[in-house]
Amino acid sequence: KKIKKINDEVTLLAIVSKNNLDDVLDVFENHQMMILRKDDITAFKVNWKEKFSNIKEISQELGLSLDSFVFWDDSPIERDKIIRLLPDVKTINLKDDVTQWPNLIDSLDCFSKFTISLEDKKKKIQYKIRSKFISDKKQTKDISKYLMSINLKPKILTVNESNISRTIQLLKKTNQFNLRSKRYSKKDIENIGKNKKNIIFLTDLKDIFGNHGPVGLIIGKCLNKKTIFIDTFLISCRVFGRYLESWMLREIKITAKRKGYKEIYGEYIQTEKNVISKEVLKQHNFKKIDKKKSDKIFKDLKITGELYASSINNIKFPKAKLYD
Repeated sequence: KKIKKINDEVTLLAIVSKNNLDDVLDVFENHQMMILRKDDITAFKVNWKEKFSNIKEISQELGLSLDSFVFWDDSPIERDKIIRLLPDVKTINLKDDVTQWPNLIDSLDCFSKFTISLEDKKKKIQYKIRSKFISDKKQTKDISKYLMSINLKPKILTVNESNISRTIQLLKKTNQFNLRSKRYSKKDIENIGKNKKNIIFLTDLKDIFGNHGPVGLIIGKCLNKKTIFIDTFLISCRVFGRYLESWMLREIKITAKRKGYKEIYGEYIQTEKNVISKEVLKQHNFKKIDKKKSDKIFKDLKITGELYASSINNIKFPKAKLYD
C-alpha cells in the first residue's frame, strides 16, 4: 500500500527480478492479494541477468541518471552488489522485520513530494512511452528510416502565462541535455521575454507514441544588432534519440535571421550530468573560439565554459530533415 501511494504520487516503479517473466506477470494479473498492477510498473527487467546490469539498462532506456534510483531488495547479497557496483544508486538497508518496511518508506526523504503539477502526473505515461520508443529503436537497423516512420511533429510555443510553470520546471529539472544549466525564476523569464530583441520559445513534440508536451527550451539573448547568444538550450531526457536538437537549432536560426542577426554564439558549461550535450554545437558546425580573445561584447556574460561561434548561414542541420 505504501509503494502504491508513492507511485500514485508520481514516483516511477521498476522491477529487476531474477525470475521467469510469465511467473512474475501471473502474480500481478491473478494473485488476489496483489495491490500493485502491471500498469503501475514503468519498466520490467525480469530475466536471469545480474540486477546491476538491468538497472543500468533501465537508466539508459528512461534517460535517467543512476542517482535517480532507489534500490529496495530483501536480499543482503543483492544489496551489497549494488552498493559496490552502482554506488550512485541509493540502496536501502532493510530490516528483517517486514512489518517495519512501511514506516521505513515514510522515513525516507527520497520520496518527498510537496507539490504535484499536471506535468508530474503525466510523467509515468511519458516514461513508458520512452521505454517503448527505445525498445523499438533497438530492433531497427536504419535509425533515420525508423524515426521518419514515427511521424515526428514538433511545434514552437510562445512562452506565456499558460505554460510558464512548465518553462520553469524544465529550467529547474533538466540536467542531462542542458548546455549551460542556468536556472531562472518566473520573473527572470518574463523580463527576458519583454525584450523583443531576444528569442525565447518552448518546443512541443508529438509522434505516434503520444503527445510529449513541451520538452525543449531555447533562449537567445541579443548582444548587439548583429549578434545573438544562446543563453539556454535544453531538452527533456524523455525525448532523447529523436534529434530534436537539430530542429530546434534550425528554428532559432530562422528566427535570428528574420530579426537581422548575422552571428550566433553558444557556450557549453560542463556539469556532473550534462556530458551528453557537449558535442551538440560542434555537430552543427559551430567552431570553438578562444574566450580570452573574444570580443568585448562577452564581458557581461561571464563566460566560464567552452565558447562556440558560427555565422547564421554556416550552421548545419544534418538531422533536421527527419522533421520535414
